[in-house]
Amino acid sequence: MSVYANVADTDGLAASCALGRRLGFLGRAAIHPRQLPVIAEAFRPAERDVARAEELLAAPGRVRGRAQEPAHPPASRLTGCPATVGPTLDAMHDAALHGAEVPSRDVILDAATALMARLGYAGTSISKISAASGSPASSIYWHFGNKDGIYLAVLRRARHNLVDSLPGPPSGETVGERLTAFLDGANAAFERHPHDLRLLLDLGMLEKGAGVAAIAELGEYRLALRQWAVDSLGHVFGLVDRPAVADELARFMLSVVGGTAIARWFDGPVTSLPVPQLRVALLALARQHGLPVDEALS
Repeated sequence: MSVYANVADTDGLAASCALGRRLGFLGRAAIHPRQLPVIAEAFRPAERDVARAEELLAAPGRVRGRAQEPAHPPASRLTGCPATVGPTLDAMHDAALHGAEVPSRDVILDAATALMARLGYAGTSISKISAASGSPASSIYWHFGNKDGIYLAVLRRARHNLVDSLPGPPSGETVGERLTAFLDGANAAFERHPHDLRLLLDLGMLEKGAGVAAIAELGEYRLALRQWAVDSLGHVFGLVDRPAVADELARFMLSVVGGTAIARWFDGPVTSLPVPQLRVALLALARQHGLPVDEALS
């Protein structure tokens, strides 16, 4: 690849190198010594890619029943440099065809989730994710393309984690029993996934213009969460024929959950979902709509 002119922009250099590597480039020229570590890291193949490439080069000899000198000498013999300076096209294509992923992807996502939950989208940078995960910036760009790509992956995982943890229809013979089961299940999900809930309620990202896909992902999550609350509260109060009431109760309940999550953002784990107060409020709203809830209030 040709030189990257902005010597001070190492993140941009890493992103450009990652794109070039995906396009098949094997290396890049530098105009300043500080660029060399970034370039070397971006084009250094994983050990398994090197092993796979060497296996492919040795294959013709094994087919004939004996090991032979590879038809193409190793890169180190041609250049005098270690063979790990840049990836071979065979290894890269083979990894792509088989869907191979570098093991650090989950580590990067874990670090990005913690940072974005604490600092928000705007306060989290590629360099911070790199430092927290121990992964080079080039590896982050390789997996996710850019910051919006990381945010989208973090949001998707958070959505799946939260939605999968939500309880099913609450059990119980009475309204009070079903409501208790529902609130206990909601509180357990809230406590299990504090990072995920913070991420999915991050308002700052809307001001900073995160990608359209990330905003759409937030919309998908909120729709799924609202539908779960509508279905669950409809079951609690027997609202099969009154969906508008179930929707009103669900909106109120989720506004309390969202407010608690934002309060926890500032106050830490000392702030918990106010289950007793939420129970009283939901019963009061239900009674306002003429629902039979007196036995649950006793």
